[in-house]
Amino acid sequence: IYVDPKKYIEINLMYFKILANIDLFF
Repeated sequence: IYVDPKKYIEINLMYFKILANIDLFF
């Protein structure tokens, strides 16, 4: 399955933002 690199980077940024938010809550 081919994934557009831009979308892959956006997904990674969203994932890290979610992790950062979880860290802030804890």
